[in-house]
Amino acid sequence: VEEPNTNNTNNTKKREVKEVELTQEEITDLTKIADKINDGFSKYYPITDLSVIDNQDLLRLGEEGLYDWNTGNTFTSAQVEANVKKYFGNSVTVKHEGIKCNLNCEEPLFSYDGNGTYSYNKSHPGHGGSGGMDAYTFYDNGTKKGNTITISFKVVYQSYPDIGPSYQLYANYNDKTPIYTAEDPENANITEEFASNYKDQASTITFTFEVSEDGVYSVKTITVK
Repeated sequence: VEEPNTNNTNNTKKREVKEVELTQEEITDLTKIADKINDGFSKYYPITDLSVIDNQDLLRLGEEGLYDWNTGNTFTSAQVEANVKKYFGNSVTVKHEGIKCNLNCEEPLFSYDGNGTYSYNKSHPGHGGSGGMDAYTFYDNGTKKGNTITISFKVVYQSYPDIGPSYQLYANYNDKTPIYTAEDPENANITEEFASNYKDQASTITFTFEVSEDGVYSVKTITVK
């Protein structure tokens, strides 16, 4: 009877995948990605299924930086998809249609011709901006195991009212009570460095990414603690 081969352990069990620390390059790249997502998509947190994200929010992310208000250029659906992939990887699919402004006017801000081209819609009504929240994203900790990355951030939110200066910071996107209010709102000068003084009071937002062999980071889940 032939004796079993006990020298090659790979025949009997899979090689153990070790958890390792992130490189500085990975931390820098993922912080930029997380900051952009925190800015535009915190209203959906926590996210365990990315299909909850409205297509218009993805399109607005995709068109950022593509239109030049001085030249009035067109841009393509492929460019929009590339922008979205830069932040969400292969986790979401964009449906191409007219892109509405952040006030969701009935008339889209950019029209889509159905053949891959977007152009400015001159029928879109003029109006002021809308209020909202911007995020300051500070790296906290992170690890990588195989092709899965888990990375956490402290996120401080700065509110922007419809009218007037921005002068308040919040520990969570949905909080009603600020953790900082400027004594002189008209002259408030809130910067990233200033906001970092409040990161210990902020929520911890954890992203799970899957990284492909060609270095594309795809968001899988986003949790808040």
